[in-house]
Amino acid sequence: MRIRKSVRWVLFTLLLSPVVLVGSCMARARWWWAGAESAIATAVQATAEGRTDPDVEVRLETGTSTGATWEPRVDFRGSYRTTDADDEIRGTNLLDMLDPAAAVYIAHLAFASGHIYHVEVVREDGRWYVSFSPEEGK
Repeated sequence: MRIRKSVRWVLFTLLLSPVVLVGSCMARARWWWAGAESAIATAVQATAEGRTDPDVEVRLETGTSTGATWEPRVDFRGSYRTTDADDEIRGTNLLDMLDPAAAVYIAHLAFASGHIYHVEVVREDGRWYVSFSPEEGK
């Protein structure tokens, strides 16, 4: 009788473990996605105010695009809308494919000024890295 109960628990555990794994991966992905969007908001606000943030490192590519000069510090003072948000896996091994933190968040930020910025966000060593560049052809 004891063996049958142990077998039931083993079978129950084996059947339940994929559900727990998928659920935990989904929860971690939501946490990571929310963190990436929060890092963007922090980076936009810090850049607009001309300051840095200890948890978010910002890289800006200003330059020019279609003849117009881009000034993120001015653009970032206005409101923005996030479009085309997605994530892409950076690695090729199985752990990279299962871990959302091993991905890069990619989106476009359309500002009130009419400028659209391409943004990429990664998390490494407990810190967010946010890169902004003018959207090509805009």
